Amino acid sequence: KRALFARFRNDETLPERWVQNGAALFFASETAELSDPFVAEALAQLSWIKQHRKIFFLPAWVDAVVRSRIDPAQESAVRRLAEDQGLERDIRMKLLVPFGHFQRTLAVRRKFDGAR
Repeated sequence: KRALFARFRNDETLPERWVQNGAALFFASETAELSDPFVAEALAQLSWIKQHRKIFFLPAWVDAVVRSRIDPAQESAVRRLAEDQGLERDIRMKLLVPFGHFQRTLAVRRKFDGAR
């Protein structure tokens, strides 16, 4: 996973569409144990992505990273970033959509995990 993540970030020969689609699989909830260590690093590069990638890449990247989270421990990291006053407004807006989905997922899990 580390080598693939490094390629996503550094290999400019990879087509952006391939990286977009690959990120959705890389961060899939089924592989959360393996991809959780990369979440903070993936979110830390949002400003760089905005400046260096095509316009549709950033929302796809944010969605892949945030929407697939299932661990409540990740919620605080994403919340801190969303509340960071230094974060550009448009990036924050792109982050809040999948973050809302993530929060709803956690709420459902909390409600029904206790019902088992």
